[in-house]
This record gives sequence, structure tokens and C-alpha cells, in this order.
Amino acid sequence: MITREVTINKICKLNSETIGSNNHLEFINYLDTGNITRNKVNEFKKLYKNIDKFPSRAQRKVQINTIIYSTVRPEQEHFGIIENEVENLIVSTGFTTIDVIDDTVDAKYIYYCLTNRPITEYLNVIATNNVTSYPSLNPSDIGDLVFNIPTSKKQQKKIAKVLSDLDAKIELNNKINFELEKMAKTLYNYWFVQFDFPDVNGNPYKTSGGKMVLNEIVKREIPMEWEIKSLSKITDTNNDTLNPLLFPEEDFKHYSIPTFDLTKTYGIEKGKEIKSNKFIVTERDILVSKLNPKFSRVVYTNNEDKLICSTEFVVWRTSNNYYKNYLYIIAKDLSFISYCAKSATGTSNSHKRVEPKVMMDYKIVQNNILAEKYGKTIDPWLKMIVKNQKENQELASLRDWLLPMLMNGQVSVGEVERELGMVAESGETYKKIE
Repeated sequence: MITREVTINKICKLNSETIGSNNHLEFINYLDTGNITRNKVNEFKKLYKNIDKFPSRAQRKVQINTIIYSTVRPEQEHFGIIENEVENLIVSTGFTTIDVIDDTVDAKYIYYCLTNRPITEYLNVIATNNVTSYPSLNPSDIGDLVFNIPTSKKQQKKIAKVLSDLDAKIELNNKINFELEKMAKTLYNYWFVQFDFPDVNGNPYKTSGGKMVLNEIVKREIPMEWEIKSLSKITDTNNDTLNPLLFPEEDFKHYSIPTFDLTKTYGIEKGKEIKSNKFIVTERDILVSKLNPKFSRVVYTNNEDKLICSTEFVVWRTSNNYYKNYLYIIAKDLSFISYCAKSATGTSNSHKRVEPKVMMDYKIVQNNILAEKYGKTIDPWLKMIVKNQKENQELASLRDWLLPMLMNGQVSVGEVERELGMVAESGETYKKIE
């Protein structure tokens, strides 16, 4: 593969166009840095000129194939590429916008160059060493990056498509998981909030005239013979810790808050890289973050060795798998999230915590038999979610491994397509080419 050396600021224009306070747009679709992570947009905020106040940072204009890269804390991966038209899309000045101006260069290929993990880590080092109040980049830090790229734009597009297909599969799995979790939450609402669980005849209990009684603790009617229990009466918590520094060369599967926010799973780290004691995690556990509980960080653990987690999590140790399923959905329920968020304390809005004792005092309308029946009903859905999460972890690892290999010609697009095709046909999970 024939390559040539390019510098980003020679083939791209950075921050090419902005709008000012006197702009004549009647509305904008605004994207802030926190609303995109690794090309996945959470929300465009539609703001109207005569109704809403436009944020002062809403200034950067974008177009199709504009790459946007957050200049604050690059390790958080708030970057993406605009591939679909969004009317009057304006992004925050917290982004550097990058528009390819060289006709021989494919924008999606450059996006993958810029988001290759070693590049992200390199930019994060620069940001951390900048003398500012928080880790941040200058646009020139991105503009000065140098890459060797294929001279053939067709080859660039082929490489970008392989990587894009892996990202698309990850996103498909995420959408499937969202719908499965939505189904589990809907069923929980029917059974444990509306109390229309199946009665002895298979009919919805409350709608069919099931006996209800007023409960003074929760100030509402609940089914006859149901109880009000605190979480602490339903599940244990575990505080067993381990010091990873005592095992410097061991690989630990570490659920940290930053890694979970990016990947929704654990990161693999050597014991010598982990600087403090961590909780020991088992397959019976659910991990619920006490830090900023409004963000609802909840982990459904797997049967794996060397699992540990940050002490920012509260470890719920469940009695069996069906009860684990039931408790997982409780931890994801909006009522529980709201309770924890309102109970959180701290001097900073960005570092509020709910005390574990307060968390475990959350009150639940409880029926043991129905809780296990519910957990059994949703078990295949949660198993599929866990399977998809595991596959996504492997796909992301494959993508990050393939990216430099494809770019420096160590493997060809044809080899990758053949290998992935063979793996897909066999029904196995994608794996690295040996």
C-alpha cells in the first residue's frame, strides 16, 4: 500500500465558520460536548430565537462530513463526524470543527485517524499538561498531528468502511439492548407499580378487582398481603476489598466510573496501575454508583475472574439469579434514581454522593414470590443484554486493534473482510486475526 505523509492543518480547515450574537437564525439545533460520545449523539437541543436564550458557546457551524472533537478532557471521547444533515446545526465552541479540504482525502478515514486510541491518549497527555484550570487542548494541537495515509482515496474509503461496519454493529447491539431493557421496565411497571400482575386466573390483578389496602408508609393502596421493605432487608451489600498493588502483574477487570461511562463495562488493568483498594466483585452482584446518582450507573456483573470495582459503587450481593434480575430493574427504575438523586449530598454539583445507608433505606412494595417470577420472566432478555455487551466489548477491542494495523498496511482490507465474513458465517463472535 502506497502512503503519503499529511498534516491535519494542511488538509483540513479548523473552526472554519462561526455565528455571532447577531445571527438571523430563527432556531438552532444545538450540540454541546456532553451530548456526543464516540459519534453517538444523545440529544440535539432545539432552541428558538424568540423563546429560548441561545448559549454563548453555540457558535460553530458544521456541514456534512465535519469532524467535531472536544478540546476538553480528550479521554472522555466526546467526538464524532456529522454524516447526516441536521437543519441549522450549531455546535459548542468546546469543539474544534475539522473540515477536510483536500479532494484526495476521505473525511471518515481522517475521523478514524483522529480517534485512534493512541492519538486520543497522546492528545490527553497534551491537555493534562496545559496550564489551564482543566485539561484542554488548543486547536493547533490537533492541527499539528501528522499521519501516513494511503494515497488512494478508494483505499481510504475501504478502510473506513470496515471500521464503520464494526461501529454499526456495536450501535445495533446498543439499540437491541435499549429495547430489551425497555420491555423489562414496562413489565416491572405493570406488575409492581400499577399492580396488574397476573392473578391466579391469569388476569391483571388490580384491573380485575384484586383486593387493595391503604399503606401508611407509602401513602397509597397496595395489594393485600404485600409488604413494604427497605432495600437493606431484601439484599445484602458487600464491602470486601482487595489491594491490587499487592498483585502488580495481575490483569484485573476493573469497573471504574470513567471507564464505565465510556464503555458501559470494565477496563483491563495491571494491579500496579490501580492506586487504591477496590471492592471484590462476583457474578451475584449488582453495582450501583453512589456518585452523581442522577446518571444511573448500574452494572449487571458476569461470571468472570478477577472482577473488582471502584469504591464509588455500592455492591448489592443478591441471593440468586432471578432476584438479581429483579433488583437490577429496581436500580434502573426512575423512582429509585430520583430518590438517590434527591438524597445525594456534597459541596459540588458534579460530585454529589448518596450515602450507602441512605440508598439501602429505599422503600419497595414487595412480594417475594412475584419478584422471583418476574426475574425468571425477564431472564432471557437480560442474558441477551449481557451477551450483546460482551460482544460490543470484543468488537470495540477489534476495531481499536485493527485501526492502526489497516492504516500501516500490516493487514489488508481483503484479509479483514474474509476473516470477518468467515467468523460471521460460523456464528461466532468477531475475533482478532492471528
